[in-house]
Amino acid sequence: GQKSAEAYLSLGIEHHEAGRLQESAACFEKSATIDGGCAVGMLMWGLSLRHAWGCEKDEAKAFKWLKRAAEHSVEDLQAAKEGREALKVCFLVGAGIFIC
Repeated sequence: GQKSAEAYLSLGIEHHEAGRLQESAACFEKSATIDGGCAVGMLMWGLSLRHAWGCEKDEAKAFKWLKRAAEHSVEDLQAAKEGREALKVCFLVGAGIFIC
């Protein structure tokens, strides 16, 4: 099946560390776009565009992706915070807690 955004991110990092910048840029682009993308993939694709890591330098496009990465990160943090709040409520009311 198709790889996830996170799988492309990992592969992109491997390529980047090995100096295969064209391959890493292609993976970072997929990580930024597949299934809505992931924030770190968006960041790495934006940095690739900004610094011409394996792709043509495009500062306007880079800015768009770096901004999107930041926005996506804020959404992820908000969702995590909401999840923690729900967990606190469950703990306080004893939902899902088994007493032996």
